[in-house]
Amino acid sequence: MAAELLSFFRPAKSVSGDWSSQEIAEFYRVEAALVQAGVSVFVDRGVSDEGDPWFVFCRAADGEVVVHFARINDNYLIVADSLGCPIRGPDFRKVLADFVAINPTLIPIRA
Repeated sequence: MAAELLSFFRPAKSVSGDWSSQEIAEFYRVEAALVQAGVSVFVDRGVSDEGDPWFVFCRAADGEVVVHFARINDNYLIVADSLGCPIRGPDFRKVLADFVAINPTLIPIRA
């Protein structure tokens, strides 16, 4: 009779729900840079019906969304008119750095 190995540890669940404290800190770095660049913004955030968190920066003057962030299936997504196409990837700091590189005058910081 062959022995069977059973694991009592469950695989880690994928990240879902709200943003982590570190992710929120990164968003507020972006907000500070936008304000420093003269872009008056307000933020909003929530969780989709599927449990995926989202975060938006909106222009204070008209409420227009400047940039939208989401985390879907362990991947980050950034959508903004200034991009032309969304930025996606599994590393939050990397997609944020890519966004900053594409928009150096919008957000004059290094991610």
